Amino acid sequence: MKKFLLTVVLGLLLSPVLSKNIEEVAKELLTAYRNRNIAGVKEHMAAMLASAVDAKFFEEKDVKEFVESLKTWDGKIREVRYFSEKIGLFAAVYYDETGEKEKIRVIYLNKYKDVWKQALGGPKIIAKEEFLTYGKTEDSAGKTVKGDPDASNKGFSFENAEGRTGKDISVNTLKKELKALSDDNFFLTLNGPEGFIQASYSEKGLEVQYKDAGGQFTSSSLLDATAAESVFVSYILKESGWKEKCGWKPFE
Repeated sequence: MKKFLLTVVLGLLLSPVLSKNIEEVAKELLTAYRNRNIAGVKEHMAAMLASAVDAKFFEEKDVKEFVESLKTWDGKIREVRYFSEKIGLFAAVYYDETGEKEKIRVIYLNKYKDVWKQALGGPKIIAKEEFLTYGKTEDSAGKTVKGDPDASNKGFSFENAEGRTGKDISVNTLKKELKALSDDNFFLTLNGPEGFIQASYSEKGLEVQYKDAGGQFTSSSLLDATAAESVFVSYILKESGWKEKCGWKPFE
């Protein structure tokens, strides 16, 4: 453990700044629209899209209607789902109701150089049935999701730096534990039938480590919260490609 923590400390000096996760980006973007903050809106747009935004942007009919609808938004993100297109990974962020049965408000984002930006098409009202066809996690984008994210995963348990433990952990509980990592709660270990996987927190990213019959390895660079979550979720679901989600090097 001491050696593991030492590698994290050394990594702080060499690692890039941790990217914002998709919910943070969506909240900031929606808040900027509600406040008519043009700089805040452009910050979360790709350069090509942002270049078309000028002082008259908030006077456009569809934008005005969208901003008006945000007056009743409670500032929360209900759910995020993903889908793939030829040009990349997209997400539908469900943030509010419409007052119509089975209709919801979403805003679309796409991943650009590992950063989430507003996608062309922006906010829309869609059928909830359409939203539910999208993947529940990034790694399941465009595919049918395996299992219930609240279902127990037999044989998997966790422990963290605060001494909290749990058995047969669900995917949703795992995600909550990862998001709870902090300076004080600085590591999370997920034990499985064939070994373990562990994340250690720093402000600049997460170092991920695993051990199985093949040996013990650590991530070759720090991961952002989204990438680390994808590795852990794929691991607990026993997906064959979980090791390909980042680079690894032998733990020394």
